[in-house]
Amino acid sequence: MVTRDSGAQLKLVTGSITENLESHEWKEIRRDRLINSLNRVNFQDGEVVLNFKHQKYNSILSVHATPQPCLDNHLICDWLELLEPVKKFNSYVFDHFYFTDGLKKVLVEAELTNISSQWVKLDLPFFEKF
Repeated sequence: MVTRDSGAQLKLVTGSITENLESHEWKEIRRDRLINSLNRVNFQDGEVVLNFKHQKYNSILSVHATPQPCLDNHLICDWLELLEPVKKFNSYVFDHFYFTDGLKKVLVEAELTNISSQWVKLDLPFFEKF
């Protein structure tokens, strides 16, 4: 079941997204290639999707964002729409984000380091899956 907030780029998905991810065969890519792909997404005005998992119910909240230019292992993304209030994320834990590089879907198990109503900051891993 998928519900959408009228026009907002938020999506609540019930069920286990982890089962879906585990059914795919993933390959790892190096961080420098991941950064190049994210910069291509930024250059083409593309989006990434950040998934947050509810701590109690395991439902997934997906939020669309635009990545800023990335030079190191930190990625800053601006929300497509302001998140008000950010407090509602207290019940959610960041799980991962994903994007498409034009050919394949890239899933990134990053670490959330900071979040505001306008942007989010993530630390990128050394290797990632695609």
